[in-house]
Amino acid sequence: MSHVSKVTPVTPATPCDMGSCSNALHIDSAEIGITNRIFSPDERQLIRDALLTARQELQGSAVKTKELQQYKIELAEKIQRYKVAIAPVKVIPPEVLHQIFIFCVSGPIEIPMKVTDARFTITLVCSHWRQVALDTPWAPTTNIASILQKLSFTRGMCF
Repeated sequence: MSHVSKVTPVTPATPCDMGSCSNALHIDSAEIGITNRIFSPDERQLIRDALLTARQELQGSAVKTKELQQYKIELAEKIQRYKVAIAPVKVIPPEVLHQIFIFCVSGPIEIPMKVTDARFTITLVCSHWRQVALDTPWAPTTNIASILQKLSFTRGMCF
């Protein structure tokens, strides 16, 4: 059983598309561009109109697709920001961070300080960690805070 659908110059879901127009031309959409049938001038005009409508709908769907893709990107960014805002690391007390930082760092400070030195890397995580690192007593005889202040920069917020 073949499905016969009409090609009409009106947009879908109109009474003519649903078969209630007695004057509407009936064209089997499965024949269009597939068979060798030669269409009448009126049928050709209907096909042109349907082609124009399909192109317009395709163009409109492309715009909607781009809008949805942009919205998806915005939602993903928002989700990431929300996750950052409630990250458990944000509530670690400075005293605990001090101990973690001291535990992670071993050995004397080398001058010039290398960017691979944990003391330096810690200060690049976020402004809060930078401040905690600057307040951490790394070694009693070395003023690490002044060295780190010269070498590091503030990133603005934790990531």
